[in-house]
Amino acid sequence: VRGAEAKDLLLALATGHAGSLGTLHASDARQALLRLEMLVQLGAPQWNVQAIRQLIQLSVDYIVVCGIAEGHRRLEGIYKVAALESFGFLLEPV
Repeated sequence: VRGAEAKDLLLALATGHAGSLGTLHASDARQALLRLEMLVQLGAPQWNVQAIRQLIQLSVDYIVVCGIAEGHRRLEGIYKVAALESFGFLLEPV
C-alpha cells in the first residue's frame, strides 16, 4: 500500500472477510497506523480523521513488523490493535 489505494484496501477488509493481508513501509507499528491513516486521506480527503481511525480499527486486527539484519528478514514484533482511544490507537504486543 503506497497511496490512495489504502482506502480501497480498508473498505475491502471491513467487509468481514477473514485472512486478508496488506503491506506498507514504516519503522514501527505506530508509524504504520499513522502512515495508513495518511494514505487513506489521499484516497478520501473529504473523510475526517476520526472516521478514518474508526475504519482502521474495524479493519486491522494485527500489525506484524519485520526488519532486515545481516541481509535476512526477521520478525521484530507482532501487535494487536486493541482499541481506539481519544489519543490514538492502543497497541498490545502479542
